[in-house]
Amino acid sequence: MTASIEVDGPVRDAASIVIAAPGLTCDDVLVRFEGEIYRLCLQLAANRSDADELYGELVARACQTFGELDETADLRAWLFNIATGAFLRRHRPEAGDRPLEPDRSIAPFEAARGQGRFDGTDTVREVDGFVRNLPPKQRVALVLRKYHGFGYEEIGKSLNASESAARAMTHSALRTLVEHFGDRV
Repeated sequence: MTASIEVDGPVRDAASIVIAAPGLTCDDVLVRFEGEIYRLCLQLAANRSDADELYGELVARACQTFGELDETADLRAWLFNIATGAFLRRHRPEAGDRPLEPDRSIAPFEAARGQGRFDGTDTVREVDGFVRNLPPKQRVALVLRKYHGFGYEEIGKSLNASESAARAMTHSALRTLVEHFGDRV
């Protein structure tokens, strides 16, 4: 039996999904994990507009491939893989070991520190700005590990890499943060 379901939500406004499944639907899965997935999109993207585009791409891809899943699939990991894949495809020309570029939004915080007006809130903003400048794969590995609690095996699957490569990317991102921020991280 084929059911047509109108999907609503912050980014999925006019989407229509047709699924041939008697039980769980793609909409059910998207609604269940919407908050986590959108948060991941915000953490990976540079701004809300880019996060909305990334989320929209995730929804389209999820709807296209939902029928191919088997009943043993980890739906959360499947959605995270789609999101990280979409993010990495958008940043493919920048992939590799590129040097960190300064984030212009950090300049006011550097000035505030020199004037003695630096608190923990500023540090969080500065770290977020710095994370945005990590190479894409390191950024994904760090966000999945530290913000979403993924294991190295799951991170490796998301990045199409081995578990040890995922470990190395996460460690490299953390080492870069510690070198830059020292004890403040």
